[in-house]
Amino acid sequence: MLQLLSTYWLWALTGLLVPVLIHLWNKKQPQVIKVGSIRWLQAAASQQTRRLQLNDLPLLLLRCLILIILILFLCQPVLQQFIRQPGQKYVWVAPSLLQPQTLPLVQATIDSLLKKNYQLREFAIRFQVISEDSWQNLKNGKENKPIPESNINYWALAKAVNHHFPRAQEHLILTDNQLGHFAGKRPVSSHSSRWLTIPLNRTDSLFVQEAFQYHPDSLKVVIGQRNTGGVRFANFSFPIAATGQTLTPAGLPPLVYARKPNQEFISFQNSPEQVPVRKTRINISLFYDKDRQQDSKYLRAALAAVSDYAGRPINLTQISVARKINFKDTNWLFWLSDQPLPATIQKEINKGLVIFKDAPATQKFGAANYITMAQLPVNIPLSQQVLMVQKAGSSVWQNNFGELVLAYKAIGKGGLYTFSSRFNGQWNNLPESSFFPELLSNLILPETKIRRDLRELDNDQVQPILAKTTQQKNFLRQVQRELEYLFLALGALLFLTERFWAFRKGRRQI
Repeated sequence: MLQLLSTYWLWALTGLLVPVLIHLWNKKQPQVIKVGSIRWLQAAASQQTRRLQLNDLPLLLLRCLILIILILFLCQPVLQQFIRQPGQKYVWVAPSLLQPQTLPLVQATIDSLLKKNYQLREFAIRFQVISEDSWQNLKNGKENKPIPESNINYWALAKAVNHHFPRAQEHLILTDNQLGHFAGKRPVSSHSSRWLTIPLNRTDSLFVQEAFQYHPDSLKVVIGQRNTGGVRFANFSFPIAATGQTLTPAGLPPLVYARKPNQEFISFQNSPEQVPVRKTRINISLFYDKDRQQDSKYLRAALAAVSDYAGRPINLTQISVARKINFKDTNWLFWLSDQPLPATIQKEINKGLVIFKDAPATQKFGAANYITMAQLPVNIPLSQQVLMVQKAGSSVWQNNFGELVLAYKAIGKGGLYTFSSRFNGQWNNLPESSFFPELLSNLILPETKIRRDLRELDNDQVQPILAKTTQQKNFLRQVQRELEYLFLALGALLFLTERFWAFRKGRRQI
């Protein structure tokens, strides 16, 4: 399609009147021929002088065409065309595959794709282009990518890729297959997207989950290990070591204890991931009436077992007067009393205090015969409880009739556990059960999120949902070709033709 970039020159087309006027005024003088009588020719000659005639019409049209070509040359004519061309091909590589220990797994594949004009980009939040020089530096060990974050959601990134690069001809995504990187719904992608997962076969399947200093001279480390059945944890106890000293758990690589200002860390040897050693204690206050003394003994024994097993220091304070409770240093409050909770305590729940309140001594019944819960392989015999109606919150423990035994209600940053029975052998067999410390541990020390979840998915499980579309991956590219010099050459040719024509005509008239 022809387009003019400087259309303001079109006003010069009014100059076409000039050659027309010249042709009208440039009348050929009549030739006088003497004859015998001119009386009858005089009227005809007089009539011819009053006519305006266009002489040499082809030559006039040629001169007008030269003027039009000149004006179009000044308007900068271009020919605009739309050429079909395929979209760009992309290969996306997760940062976990760009590390020195994992790069050999994909290096040959990426080199082959780059020879086929694929563009290499990092499968991360900013979708950065990996230039040819940067790729060579990565292969030669001259450049290192930062350690990727463990919370990257590959499916969310795939949605963003389809949104920001809709004109791509093909997306080839290379990632690891760890379960922790795939969350939410599978993305809907175009039919030109392919996903290839690379099993890392990690040698660092061992990791430090948590570390606690539960005594002034003792350290407990929780180590996780991935295997075919998932992730398993083991607790190891060590004496406090000097900074830089190695600790050797049985059958595992050595650990390094490092001390920095105001904080100690534990890590596997030659591992960049350092886990801080926790020193904070769990502060629990126990308030009870005189008739709950036996209940409080069972609870203290169970909490001591929790501290020893989990390696978490628990600071337990027994209080018989409610006003003496120090809420600034209290995380949990066990309220073993028939007295109602004071208003001051209820305000502290919004700030993060968690309260466990047992049942009053009145209004008890014994219809149910055991406590059931998902965490236990056996049921706990239940003799007495009070009727409790769930108004809000969630059910934690139930009896064999599906009635509430322990309910939890979140309030602000804290919460309230309401127990319809008591820690007493006349009410139930919890104090005598070996699972009693474990049940308390599930409440006080909820399961910590796995620091490194190395469970893997099969390649078919991570593939995006392919959208059914008939859209062609060929796109139109606009191309402009300048025609100025073509019009200039055409104008010069027409000008030479006009001069030759006018010269020949002049010679005939002579």
